[in-house]
Amino acid sequence: MAIRIMTGALGTGLAEQEIVEVERMLARAGRVTLLVSSFRVRDICRRELARAGVGLGVDVVTTSEWIGSLWGVLGDGRQLVGGLERKLIMAQVLAEGSEAGGAGLTPGIVSLHARAAAQCQPYLSEASSLAFGHGSAGTSASPLLSAAERELVETIARYGNKLDAHSLVEPSTAARILADAMAENAPACAAAIVAHGIDGFPEHVLAMLNACAHTGTVLLVADERASSVVAQLAQRFGVVRDIREDDEDVHILLKRQILCGG
Repeated sequence: MAIRIMTGALGTGLAEQEIVEVERMLARAGRVTLLVSSFRVRDICRRELARAGVGLGVDVVTTSEWIGSLWGVLGDGRQLVGGLERKLIMAQVLAEGSEAGGAGLTPGIVSLHARAAAQCQPYLSEASSLAFGHGSAGTSASPLLSAAERELVETIARYGNKLDAHSLVEPSTAARILADAMAENAPACAAAIVAHGIDGFPEHVLAMLNACAHTGTVLLVADERASSVVAQLAQRFGVVRDIREDDEDVHILLKRQILCGG
């Protein structure tokens, strides 16, 4: 297992040392996947790699594109739900669960619930166990979640049932399924991963990266200004810190390198 976390002064594109690291990983693995947070950053990174002569063999994709491509190979046949489908299905779920038949629904309410479903559905079972308090026999414990929070959990559960009925799956849920699959047998395209701007990635993507590290190499690049996020990542992946200020190559742009490996 090998995970490295690098911090530096990140901009929209790639830092010089990032390109160096991509080139080194490409020489070792023959193929590198560079994950970015948006299409704009993807296009900028592609141009910078091309100018540096490191474009061939590097697949620059957004996290959503990465999940989609892997799901097409390792998925269970369900289609990933899109943004418009998500809102339409969520609106139907909210209308069916409303005594007024959805008369009071607004686009903002639908969007709020849709975003919650997109991010939280894989963790629904964990949240459901907290939906009601666990008191001793004969006592009435206060619920650990508020009434509004319990209602949200139940709404997302109904939303999940609707997805199943339409053979659809949330990308975040697909990511958790992929993480389990890749921990056992990761495809060649997951052997060398660089995550640019990791401090903006959601938990389900981190789970996939953790799975890739079981059989491959993962480099996480975070902004040095997000020190608290870097500390959380170190704890999340159980890394051991190795400060290498004396390494001239690393010192150019990357002040700290956190290593985990074996």
